[in-house]
Amino acid sequence: MNIIKWVRRTHLYAGLFLAPWVLMYGVSGFIFSHYSWFADQDTSQTFWTLDPTAAAHRLDANTLARNVVAALNETADDGGTASAWNLSGESTPRFAGEISLQGGDVRAGSIFLLFDPAADHGRTYRAPPAIVARAITLDSNEAALLRTAQDEIVAAATAAEPNLRDVHFDDASFPALAFQLERDGNRQIASYDLRTGVLTLTPPSAAGSMKPRDFLTSLHTSHGYPDDEHAPKVITVRAMFVDAMACTMCFWALSGLAMWWQLKSLRRPGWAVIAATLIVVGLVWSGMYRVFTSGG
Repeated sequence: MNIIKWVRRTHLYAGLFLAPWVLMYGVSGFIFSHYSWFADQDTSQTFWTLDPTAAAHRLDANTLARNVVAALNETADDGGTASAWNLSGESTPRFAGEISLQGGDVRAGSIFLLFDPAADHGRTYRAPPAIVARAITLDSNEAALLRTAQDEIVAAATAAEPNLRDVHFDDASFPALAFQLERDGNRQIASYDLRTGVLTLTPPSAAGSMKPRDFLTSLHTSHGYPDDEHAPKVITVRAMFVDAMACTMCFWALSGLAMWWQLKSLRRPGWAVIAATLIVVGLVWSGMYRVFTSGG
């Protein structure tokens, strides 16, 4: 078997073996792009409009930006030696976000009213009732113990890395205490925050089941190998498949080029397709790079 035939066979059978993963990434990617189409009934969105004369429509980003720049120049503390600030011509002032109002309904669910000042419509977003948390105070002083642990962690890190000296760590995050509770046959998943004393109880059905939409998107975004040696082995197997998908996708691209090159009659139209895709990808990627680095 020559090399190109081996490449074709590997290209084919790798695709057959990893087809479920390819479909998963394709379907879940579509869900990410159109998440509102797959939203639950309780969390569906309703769109509405405001009167064109409403106050929210009278908010003008250009006018407000010019007023902010004028105020900045008036309060500049540079002794009058620097030139004045001006709006950059590389971007247009805009509102980065929405006007958001939050309320509740009779079922203890949440209602969010969102309005984009730059648009002529708003939306209502409903969320199911939140899980009720309660404060539990223990006789032991976990807060002091956590502060001591934080100080010990900082001391050990500082001893190993001199550049950390004179740095203050005023906030910390600690893992929650997770366990299960039972009462009269009713089981609950408990999560206790040792710092705040807040206990959150979640019904097992909510913690132990997922909708197909959420399962697919969770598979899509999960990554990495577990750091905990006691983690379920299936997580390691999943990570191995993710590595296999990454390597195989690169192989598919390269082997596809190799198979195209072997077909001499298709080389000329193939070059045209490659040139077109390089131009389109270059334009889209450079445009998205500017969006990412400019904040939108």
